[in-house]
Amino acid sequence: MLKIKLISSIVLVQFIIISCERQNDDSTNDYIIIGNNLKMKITQNPVSLEGSYYEPALYDIDLNSDGLGDFQLKSIIEGSTHFPKYNCSIESLNAEALLVTTKTIDTSFYCCSEVRIQQDYNGKVGVFYRDILYCSRSSNSDTIVSIQNKNIVRTKYYGDTIRKSDSCFVGTFEFNKGLKEYTENKLFENSDTIIYHVDDFQCYKYRIINNSIFFFGIKVKDKLGWIKLSVSGYSIYLFETAIQL
Repeated sequence: MLKIKLISSIVLVQFIIISCERQNDDSTNDYIIIGNNLKMKITQNPVSLEGSYYEPALYDIDLNSDGLGDFQLKSIIEGSTHFPKYNCSIESLNAEALLVTTKTIDTSFYCCSEVRIQQDYNGKVGVFYRDILYCSRSSNSDTIVSIQNKNIVRTKYYGDTIRKSDSCFVGTFEFNKGLKEYTENKLFENSDTIIYHVDDFQCYKYRIINNSIFFFGIKVKDKLGWIKLSVSGYSIYLFETAIQL
């Protein structure tokens, strides 16, 4: 009788240990640590993209190898020759390809205005009324334009944790948008003069530093992963992708 009880106790203890191990295994699927390749599918296939004026360079990323693109990298130069916009971006290609975001309060500040005149702007005199905006206060005289609660994409680095509970979104993130963004609205034009109003948004709060290596946290079909990149001007360098097995 004692022997049967002892065996039963051993079986019970083994069952508890196995159950705890399974729970621990399940819990580890709820997060990943960038740089920890355990139980991750790592793909290292270096790619360089450099677009030109209104001629984008594109590259599709298929993280789970199902034959369908999950994210697209894009490099292009847009805007006018006077105010070129260097645009590097990453875009979700399907509803199950998510970029990990961070909740934040986003405040825009009006700094100042100026008028610039260019004597030869496409054969005319160009007049540019320019409002300068920042995402952080540059002086005590700055005024608040807007305050918004946002989920924004933040770059991540080695050792950062990505969780399934993190907020995510499907859409497009422009790497350079936090660096400089011009919005031109034509106010007037005749045979010799053209007038624009320009919103010049200069935000360095979320700036991606040129030539630094960073990561985007991603989620594809409930599996976590990362995309390892570097940006220089309007050139994108893809180093590595990772997704949970």
